[in-house]
Amino acid sequence: MLRLGSATERETSRLETWLHWCRLRPTRWSRRGAFRFTYANPCEFEAIYDNLFGDQEYRFAATSDEPLILDCGAHIGVSVLYFKSLYPRARIVAFEPNPGVFALLRENVRQNLLRDVSLVNAAVADAAGWIDFYAERRSRREWTWGGAGVPNRWLEATASQTIQVPTVRLADYVDRPVDLLKLDVEGMEELALRGCEGVLDQVAEIVMEFHGSSTNARNSLERTLDLLARHGFTSHLKQGETVVTEAEIERTDPFWLMIRAHRA
Repeated sequence: MLRLGSATERETSRLETWLHWCRLRPTRWSRRGAFRFTYANPCEFEAIYDNLFGDQEYRFAATSDEPLILDCGAHIGVSVLYFKSLYPRARIVAFEPNPGVFALLRENVRQNLLRDVSLVNAAVADAAGWIDFYAERRSRREWTWGGAGVPNRWLEATASQTIQVPTVRLADYVDRPVDLLKLDVEGMEELALRGCEGVLDQVAEIVMEFHGSSTNARNSLERTLDLLARHGFTSHLKQGETVVTEAEIERTDPFWLMIRAHRA
């Protein structure tokens, strides 16, 4: 097991070998409008770009032209650039635990000269510390999920490397009202929300991709929706292209759905 940020010389050597072998290297780029995007997998990039810039999945109405956005699971930064296209003066804090993917995120922020964007190479959870992280080590030309901090069913044991990454609490990053909290954290949604429950009253809107799996009992849809309701949110659920009620969710194993939570 490799631990980032605190390693013996032997561990450091193993970490460097792993990063050289499995991290996503910036191999291609394209310009879309005002932005330049660097990525490893063209098909993956096109799907994410179409989802965000085409379908406008994360579009929201801020009350000012300088909203505070917490982008958890920022991946390579397509979401960060999307938010900047909506609100050029937005203040964004972007979290991404996978060190290889984080390198692409950092490059996309750097090459577009983005201001007021803070990058955090850590997972969001209910406590600060360290966790096992299952980072996929497929070819850089293959589609990847980017990894996860929990052993989800869709992760293949033979195609992942267990490392350790730091965790942070979202509450420590809330110093003023938050216009949007975006969560795409591969099965750590409940933990991330518990890590900011004390300041959730300062959050105006939440959009998250919820990941349900029989191997991850710590991420309960029922508990997550209850937590949101206790803090004054009304949740709207969408599975695929269909708006659903909680009773209508197809609970395959695993299952995914989008949750938009607004103030009631």
